[in-house]
Amino acid sequence: ATDIEFLLKENIHRKELLEIKQSCSIAIDQVGGVSGGSGYGKNSIENLAIGIPTATEFSDDYLSFIKENPFICSTIETLYKDLLGLINNREGLTELSKKGRGWVEKYHSFESVNKQLITYYEKNKII
Repeated sequence: ATDIEFLLKENIHRKELLEIKQSCSIAIDQVGGVSGGSGYGKNSIENLAIGIPTATEFSDDYLSFIKENPFICSTIETLYKDLLGLINNREGLTELSKKGRGWVEKYHSFESVNKQLITYYEKNKII
């Protein structure tokens, strides 16, 4: 049996949260929401950038839109099984950690976003 520690952190200072995240192996974000399949946001991008594999829920349409994403695609029904599989697979966690970091650099880094914005601006004759 593997011992795990579950941390639920809300309404704390950002600096403290970032320190806590440094010790985490897996994150859960936006699974089992009211709307279901809510995707990802700043918290998930930050987790991946730090190297923390992150479970989140996507609608089928959204999942097909971001095909090469590194997320652990879970629902409230599959979350337990998905997490258990990762907890018992350190190599898989390491691989997801690297994949997540690379994906953030490719799609969410300043350089990537700036390049895409310039392309949109030029296409629409804004600059």
